Amino acid sequence: MCVCFLVTAANLLYSSLILRWRIAEQMLDMLDWSYVHEVLDVGCGSGILLNAVGLRLKKERAGGGCAVGVDLWLEGGKKSMSFTLQNASLEIVDEYVTCKTGEPRNLPFEDDHFDAVVSAMCLHKLSSESGPRSAEACEERLKGLQEIVRVLKPGGKAVIWDLCHVNEYAVKLKDLHMSDVKVSSCIPAYMMQSHIVSFKKPGQMS
Repeated sequence: MCVCFLVTAANLLYSSLILRWRIAEQMLDMLDWSYVHEVLDVGCGSGILLNAVGLRLKKERAGGGCAVGVDLWLEGGKKSMSFTLQNASLEIVDEYVTCKTGEPRNLPFEDDHFDAVVSAMCLHKLSSESGPRSAEACEERLKGLQEIVRVLKPGGKAVIWDLCHVNEYAVKLKDLHMSDVKVSSCIPAYMMQSHIVSFKKPGQMS
């Protein structure tokens, strides 16, 4: 029984990694790489999406561009900044990738800073003690969404993959007068519903 459990766990982990890589590529295909130079990944974790951005910059920008990952790191282990940067080195994209410490609801960047912003499986974690369906939790998630809007350049595009609350994000984005707000069809993930929402910030890219 122990062996069966370990095999099942290994298969789930492998399936999760394959899913994340597939969705990362799908997300990045939504961006126009002719103008994208600096990209922010909010809640980058171990760097699956971040490194995919680095690989895309390496291919599309011919030696230019920067992928910035931001997260709340732990010392040591797979939730540390050093582990994420090591993964970037293994993918041979370390010259394109950098990491910073930051809270999604208070990103450490100036307004209108990034050409594009991406985020995978992050905003739904911004809940409260009263539970993910509470008004307080909704407010926290939308704070994270508003920060993404704030740091995105006018004319820039953001692509967000998340669980359960994406329609909530779409409504808020329209309230914020974002343009070209689109929600993907359902993507089964972790035995739950997930979607990708994308939008553009009105204005011209400088």
